[in-house]
Amino acid sequence: MIIKISKTKISKAASKKTNKDRIGLILLLKKQKNAFWVKIAKYISRPKRKTICVNLDKINKYGEPKMTILVPGKILSRGDLTKKLILSSLNVSEQAKIKIKESGSIYMDLKELLQKNPEAKDIKIII
Repeated sequence: MIIKISKTKISKAASKKTNKDRIGLILLLKKQKNAFWVKIAKYISRPKRKTICVNLDKINKYGEPKMTILVPGKILSRGDLTKKLILSSLNVSEQAKIKIKESGSIYMDLKELLQKNPEAKDIKIII
């Protein structure tokens, strides 16, 4: 089943944000031709009370070695990361950064991931 994502609704939601960097990221993702990035823009443009937060134990459970994992929200530090993954998110806690580095995984922000992988190949979303 294909769900149509309204780019107009994404723009309206982005206009309600106050963080200029976040607004720019949402509009950049919305302009991509790949529907994957438009879907990520939709997740990021949600209200703050509906922000997605994922702990490292969940990422460790569903991630496969050398896989790119995208969290359209914040990565939190509960649990341990035992696999070497490439992680990307909108935000990450300081403790989670330390645990990611200790596990040998790589963290990059969302803009960097978009530049390196505009086709969104081999990226898994964890919500």
